Formats: sequence, C-alpha cells, structure tokens
Amino acid sequence: SKLNSLTSLKEQVEKFSGIEYDQQGTECKSPNCYNPSTNTSTNCYCNSLTIPFASYPAGSYAFRLYVRNWMNVDSDVRTITISKTLLALPSSYIEASALSAQNQVPVYRTVSFVGFGSPSACETAANPILEYEWRVLDKNNQPVNNSFGVLRTFEIPAYTLLPGRSYRAQMRVWQQDKPTLTSTSFLAFSTIVSSPVAVIIGQERMFSVDQDLLLDGKNSYHPDYPPSSQSQARLQYHWYCDSVPAVGVKSGCVDGTAVTFYIPKGTLKMIVDGVKISSYEFTLNVSSYNGWSIANIRLYPSSSLLPIVAILSTAPEDIYTANSRIVFTSDVQRANASSSLTYQWITVVGDRNVTDIDNLLSPSSTGPTLVIA
Repeated sequence: SKLNSLTSLKEQVEKFSGIEYDQQGTECKSPNCYNPSTNTSTNCYCNSLTIPFASYPAGSYAFRLYVRNWMNVDSDVRTITISKTLLALPSSYIEASALSAQNQVPVYRTVSFVGFGSPSACETAANPILEYEWRVLDKNNQPVNNSFGVLRTFEIPAYTLLPGRSYRAQMRVWQQDKPTLTSTSFLAFSTIVSSPVAVIIGQERMFSVDQDLLLDGKNSYHPDYPPSSQSQARLQYHWYCDSVPAVGVKSGCVDGTAVTFYIPKGTLKMIVDGVKISSYEFTLNVSSYNGWSIANIRLYPSSSLLPIVAILSTAPEDIYTANSRIVFTSDVQRANASSSLTYQWITVVGDRNVTDIDNLLSPSSTGPTLVIA
C-alpha cells in the first residue's frame, strides 16, 4: 500500500499488527525498538507499533509480525509492505476471503478480493471518485488469463489458477480526474495441492454370498480438476478386503485395481472352518501423483434363503448436526411375497440408545422406517 500520511500509516500498521486478546500490551514507540541510524525496528515485543514515518525517506518498507505463545513457540511471520511517496497518491490496501491464515487457497474455490482506497490527504476536492483496476500475476509477474477487473470488488473463479503455484493480486487505484497519480497494492497468496477423494457408492448393507458382488468407486474424484477434466487426474484405484473375524485367505477376500470391484458369487464365505464371518470390510484407496485417500464400507454376508436388507439415510456421508431430524429407511429385497416381515431397529454402537422411544419421532422402533429426533 502507498500511504502519504503518518495517520493513515498508523491505522494500517495497527490493523495488521494488533493482537486483540492482549488488551494490556505495550505500545512500541521510538526509540524503544527503533534505530534511527539504520532506519530499522528490532526486538519490538508489543501488540501495536507506532512508527516515525515522517522522518523516513521515500521508499518501500516491510513490517513483519509474529506471535509467540507461553510455550515459546512462534507463529508464521506475516508481512505488510508500505511505500512512502512524495506524490499525492491515494491510499489503498486489499483484503480477501477464502484465504487461509497462510494466504493459501485450493483451486476449486472462488477467491473474492475487496479493495479499499481513499483519496490523498493532500486532495482538496469534495468527494473525489476513485477508479480501480485488478490483475492476478504469476510468479513471473505475467497476468493470468481471465483475471482482469475494474470494480472495487474482484473475484477469481474456481479452477482459474493452477495448484501449487504462487500468485499476487494487483490493484491499481487512481482518482478519476488524476489518472497519472496511481497507487498500486499487492496481496501475495498461493494455491495448495489437494489429495483425491475416494467414494464408494452405496452404504453399509447385507449381501448374498450366492450372487455376484459389485462395488463401484466411479464417484471418486480429484478436487483440483473440474468435473469435465477428471480424466487428467489419472486416478489409480486399489481395493482391499478383510473379514471379521479375520481368518486369512480362506474367507475368499481378494484385491482389485479397477474403478469397480467385481467378486464372483461363492468367492466370499459365511462360515470358514466353523467360524462364522460376521462382516466383510472393503477399503478403496484412490491415489494420484500428489496424494491419496481411502473410503470404507462394511457388508454383512447372507444366504439366498434370507432377505437382503439395506439401510438408506437422508444425509450423504451419514453426517448430521445435533439438532437434525434423521430418517432411516429399510430396503428389503428377495423377501418371499407370501411371508410377513417383522422389523426391529437397534443401536449397535453409541453413547446412547437412539432407538429408545424417548429419542424417536416415529411411533416405534419396529417399523420399516425409523425417525430420530
């Protein structure tokens, strides 16, 4: 930012260096930590900083702030660069949303910038109009495609930038009737490299060992690529299988390396050497050049003589807030049309019995649908 008065400088420095929770902090004033012979400030252990900027020569100055906690651990350093000029330039600075504390952002998010400008303190005209111009520059100071704006606010759409790169948002501000007196502000930021996301279609359920089993991971994706370009991520798939209890290879567990995992009927067992298999746990590992993630699903083996039951829920990933209304619906297949079905919902794991009548909105826990308050 280019500031031409001590008052506006102090406001900007305190805005970026103030520590709100330390109300008893000490204000650094010259000559406590300022060395006029070198025009540097060192050992400034305080929560605000007043700078004798009027005595500084014209030029650019970098002010760095870090916070040290009671365990003597330092935070990352934040830097603000301020330029002093002898011209009557507007004052300006940039703020942004979606950036982390380290000024990082994933490429799949839209980044919004807001420019703040004020006329020069030397300006005498009433209510002068300020003009804005935005660019996003790469590490070689070259403009990024589709990154130009002329309003006070500016957005970079998702997937405009490349992952793992450094950029700078550049904002130029000038007074409408004085276009040659331009203030330029920068905000440096970088994009992070994300890991792929593994997804297995379907939910925890029963399956028949007498039928072919197909598990599908086609909804896995890489967030650094738009939906139309997912093939560029070159995802790799690896399926693993474990029985509960573990009985080794006799359970029929096999591995797979395709996006879908096909297991022929009769491969998985219900009983091995007299040990009943209660469930099979399948893990899908999805990897790319820069990372990996896993997804899991548990399936319960059943014979062709029993109906196949699956539980359907109202929320993806089965994640709910504390005040959610949760609806579970049973999906019963291969039931004999002439038979009468009986339902009983139970809580297998948890700190409370959610199927207790006091926790239900449904009439009971013995119907095809369970509604939890």
